[in-house]
Amino acid sequence: MNRLQRSRAMLLVAGALTVWALVAMAACSGLRNRRATLKDAVHTYVDAIRWGHVERAATYVPADKRVAFVERKRIALSRMRVHEVELRSVELSHEDSRARVVVGLVWSTHDAPVTHQEAVEQRWQFRETEWLLVDQRPIVADEAPPSAPADLF
Repeated sequence: MNRLQRSRAMLLVAGALTVWALVAMAACSGLRNRRATLKDAVHTYVDAIRWGHVERAATYVPADKRVAFVERKRIALSRMRVHEVELRSVELSHEDSRARVVVGLVWSTHDAPVTHQEAVEQRWQFRETEWLLVDQRPIVADEAPPSAPADLF
């Protein structure tokens, strides 16, 4: 192999390594972006519920469920007040298209000054270009009051 051939071979190897590095960085960047957009979506949703912006929260629910969602949330918020919301955990699946989120909240009804605490487990899915809340359920502790409004979130 002469000097010119060695130089070309080294340039090809360097080019291949550069392309590989760029692909790896893009993949990591995509993962980081998907995690960041999930956290943004969850925070925006939770803040919207906290402050009674039901229509804003509904943008994170699948389109076919939005009308019923808005009705349920308006009824729930007309009966109660949310004092605090805390994002407790966010677990992203290995394929980065599903997530489990745990949210804690402190609430009271309008006619009683007693506050209650509740935790809600949410299931999020990445569909096309956005994260959507596809399922949620209260996390029931042994000491949780049976009258906790599970429908708020």
